[in-house]
Amino acid sequence: MTVNLITISELANIFEINQHTIRHYEEKGLLAPAEVSENGYRKYGLTEAYKLSFVLFLRELGLSLSEINELLESGSKIDYTKVLMERKLKIQEGNID
Repeated sequence: MTVNLITISELANIFEINQHTIRHYEEKGLLAPAEVSENGYRKYGLTEAYKLSFVLFLRELGLSLSEINELLESGSKIDYTKVLMERKLKIQEGNID
């Protein structure tokens, strides 16, 4: 089975963001490329695209990078429904950080 990987620019185009945003998330430990080729090209697969979509979604909800990192590190130990419901209440009350 072949794994189809895409470059950082292709991934950025899919999400309509720039490459610097992806690199910034990598530096903060939120995302890592699936592969870095010999010539330095960063390549990403479906797992990384899914993770990036999750990070972008949480950013859209107003979570900070440190909050997102905490959620990602917690993994299955965290109740995402509770976190999202708390954020929804903050948004409805106008108490967005």
